[in-house]
Amino acid sequence: MPGRIGGLITFAGSLALAVVAFSEQPRDAATIANSGSTNTAAFRITVHRSGNAEYAVMPRGVNRQSQTVRLKLSAALAARLFSDLEAAEPLAGLPSARCVESASFGSTATIAFAGQETPNLNCPDAMNSHVQALRRDMNEAIESFHISPLRRPLTGSREPYQETFQPDEGARPSAVRSPSLSEQFQPVRQMQGALTG
Repeated sequence: MPGRIGGLITFAGSLALAVVAFSEQPRDAATIANSGSTNTAAFRITVHRSGNAEYAVMPRGVNRQSQTVRLKLSAALAARLFSDLEAAEPLAGLPSARCVESASFGSTATIAFAGQETPNLNCPDAMNSHVQALRRDMNEAIESFHISPLRRPLTGSREPYQETFQPDEGARPSAVRSPSLSEQFQPVRQMQGALTG
């Protein structure tokens, strides 16, 4: 019994230290980070409590410039994101799930806040309400920028790899559309038509 009591006291002390450590970290911003994949570029979104947010494509390789888009998220979304983050603390204690992802298309998405980081929210624990709330907030923040993940060229392709995106004619950035399968195979059909014509 004394050993068990001592263990509980040690655990309580560690938890108190963790709470103090969280409180000492900056709590006015959260960072959504997506690792990207073989076919999509990595990106990061920094969200401030004010709603000001910045989307940055993370460059791969040397001499590549990070490109950013800035906008203001809705007050409701910003407030909900930080409320859900604080309710879910400590973030490292959130459950992580195992899921099967494609080697080419799979990516990792996390939210960092006050010196903590969530598990991969692209592979969420369906039974945990905190994880589900953070995944919803993350997706809404990403969708607010109206930017689609960028397609990377296939291995061996001579196509230059450009980590960039283009805003539409309005104030907000637009999605960059990858060519459809029909468009990709159009040159092949034209060549077949020429050979059989």
